[in-house]
Amino acid sequence: MERSLGRELFLELTALERERDVGLFSEGLWRTAQRQEASGRTDFAERAYRWLKDCGTADLRENAERRLAVVTGGGSFGERFERLSQGFAKEASDPAMLLAMGVGGSIYKATKLATMSRLAGRAGYWGRGLGMKLAGGFAGYALEAPVFTAVGRWGRGEKLLGPGSREELLSSCLVLGAMKGGGGLSRQVLRGRGNPALE
Repeated sequence: MERSLGRELFLELTALERERDVGLFSEGLWRTAQRQEASGRTDFAERAYRWLKDCGTADLRENAERRLAVVTGGGSFGERFERLSQGFAKEASDPAMLLAMGVGGSIYKATKLATMSRLAGRAGYWGRGLGMKLAGGFAGYALEAPVFTAVGRWGRGEKLLGPGSREELLSSCLVLGAMKGGGGLSRQVLRGRGNPALE
């Protein structure tokens, strides 16, 4: 059990287990659940909030029910927004994520440039203009997503092909693809607005 919970949480729960006063036990479990939720361990927080909602003291039941709703994707707009913004700030400042973004972006640019330089001057659609940019962008994207995923997993100390790697790669493909597609589309729209010939 210590391995699945982590040593610190295991010791905290072991000490809390000795508490015989239901009020003090509930308060201690409430604080532990909040800390675990803040650190991203929502699996434990969800179980603790469920117990507090059903068995905790009366003053904590309503709070536990509200936090449980937020952890499981419900709750009020403000509570959901607060939780998601905290998660975004944590992800955006994660060194592994920043490293993955930097390496992935560099791979994208280098691959796009190399592909476009190989295609430049060739006859046909792919050797000039938009076709050449699309081919370069697609080649860069095809390498960026797996590199982004691999560097992120390495930075977090996870196995490259460990549990969840397939889902993480698919998620990276979707997010990066949407970002590249949205960015390219908005650039084209903005260029078109500034070009009198297209108006």
